[in-house]
Amino acid sequence: MHTIEKHVEDLFANADDRHDELRFNPVTGAGFHGRLDPIGPQKQMAIRALRARAWFEPQRPSDAAELPLNSWDRHMIKCRAVDYIVAAFSFSLEMRDFETEGHPRFEEYPRGVMASPETPDHVRNDPNLLGRFPPTPLPGLGGGLIWRQ
Repeated sequence: MHTIEKHVEDLFANADDRHDELRFNPVTGAGFHGRLDPIGPQKQMAIRALRARAWFEPQRPSDAAELPLNSWDRHMIKCRAVDYIVAAFSFSLEMRDFETEGHPRFEEYPRGVMASPETPDHVRNDPNLLGRFPPTPLPGLGGGLIWRQ
């Protein structure tokens, strides 16, 4: 078994809520019914999420947060402009079930975010980000800064 798969098995096996009816995916935070919902899809989503984080890591700017994998962690990092973009990148990946193939890499995605009218003014007008990520329209980047191709 690969390291990520083993890690996910351990997370689910040792989760505090492992005997509860209402459970939460320990990686993505998604809720599911412990007796009615199959656990396999939750584990697969956790594996894809952790693989997405590993895919992002070599692309991550040195001043950026680790790729958040759930809504709470995304919310917690949004106060710094570069991390706002990391949070949006994470949400875009989550909307694709963390499928990285075909999603723009991080060096391209922020330029599209900076060109998008969906981006909040405090991010889009940040002089540091404008210098690092010159606005360049990114076809396929839609509402919610989600990649839709």
